[in-house]
Amino acid sequence: MFTGWMQPFSLDRALTPQERAESLPREAQTNIEAGQHVGLIRINSEYIDWIDRRFRFRGMLNTSLVTMGCLFFVGMALLLAWIALSSITKEGSYWWLGMLVSVFFLGGAYLLYYLILRLEYFSYTHYPIRFNRLTRMVHVFRHNGPGGVLTVPWESVFFHIGRGTDMKFLRDIRGEVLNGDTVVDTFALGHAAESEPPVREMWEFVRRYMDQGPDAVADSPFAKYVALSVTPTLKNCMLFAVSFTNATTPFKRVLLAPFIALFTATRWVVFHTCKQPVFPADVEATCEVAADDPHVWPIPASTGQFAADIPGVLEYAEAKAKRRWDAERAREHSLR
Repeated sequence: MFTGWMQPFSLDRALTPQERAESLPREAQTNIEAGQHVGLIRINSEYIDWIDRRFRFRGMLNTSLVTMGCLFFVGMALLLAWIALSSITKEGSYWWLGMLVSVFFLGGAYLLYYLILRLEYFSYTHYPIRFNRLTRMVHVFRHNGPGGVLTVPWESVFFHIGRGTDMKFLRDIRGEVLNGDTVVDTFALGHAAESEPPVREMWEFVRRYMDQGPDAVADSPFAKYVALSVTPTLKNCMLFAVSFTNATTPFKRVLLAPFIALFTATRWVVFHTCKQPVFPADVEATCEVAADDPHVWPIPASTGQFAADIPGVLEYAEAKAKRRWDAERAREHSLR
């Protein structure tokens, strides 16, 4: 879950045999459909922006628990400080002991914040990866300041299926920046998935866009809509909380309502302490989009909005999901 985020990628190393074996192909894959999988942020004739791996998990289980721990520590520190200060004038008071314990609790809260929460709060709402098909460059956003964007040529990045470090069943698209045979930088994109097919479909979307353009990634007018909204609204936070808890039925939503409410609230607070990512002027200068660009897809106010509001979009998505399901079942059957 925290791969490349709270658990930094390992650098200054050689590619592993598994990474080489799981390289993502640069040639067309006729047996794989291109799929957004709620990873596309923006698309036009010039570039696409893709979501970072960590976005899906922001403000969820661990962040909620650690935030509650910090609030408990701060609350205890304030309570003990109040009790200690109230007893200063009393004979035989151990007010100093109360203040000492209060400082201990504040130290615990700060330690939790420094080790975990500083990576969540007061950072950025998301960390987009931009693929410019005309300049053939990849721009990986890190922060708004100088040197805050990693820019590398598309052809020079080694892409492969990445695996989680703490949750090894998770898969993602991993990009390795090499200096000779040494990995000097790494980035991950798209939501992590529990199987390879979604990852390969996201990769096929990116690869087709870069090699063939925006027409190649949509086989129907119903596909020409961005599914993901990165606007930090309460509704968007709730939608990801429902997805994270796998509350796929009304019964599950009722049963898991306390967790959904907690994750929604924490995610909303996290995002509202964060800044919007801004690519530097030199990157934006190479990514100018014409006002009449016919390949600018609509961006929803809330994730999945178009599937709910526009007739045919949901049916298209369901038919595509069924084809994927049937293909996976056929593949599993052939391996038996």
